[in-house]
Amino acid sequence: MGDKEAGFHARRWAALAVGRANHRPAVPILAKVLEDETENAGIRGNMIRALQWLGGPDALKAIQSACTSRNEHVASSASEAVARLKDAPNKAGE
Repeated sequence: MGDKEAGFHARRWAALAVGRANHRPAVPILAKVLEDETENAGIRGNMIRALQWLGGPDALKAIQSACTSRNEHVASSASEAVARLKDAPNKAGE
């Protein structure tokens, strides 16, 4: 996921796979790629999605940090993910 030499799709699928598999040890790697402003916005968006699936305080913190990204698409995606994460406990109680 963090290897910029790997292809876009390989990195994307790796991130989504660890997110769907709830592989919590991947959170620091996902967060590091997400915070890299030189990284491709599409890759960063996939990191957001994977972190959102993983949830938890560290994932939320990483996504919240991306809300201030210089890339408008990344910042918007992160803001939407934060809103969904914060609303998730409320929906579970319905």
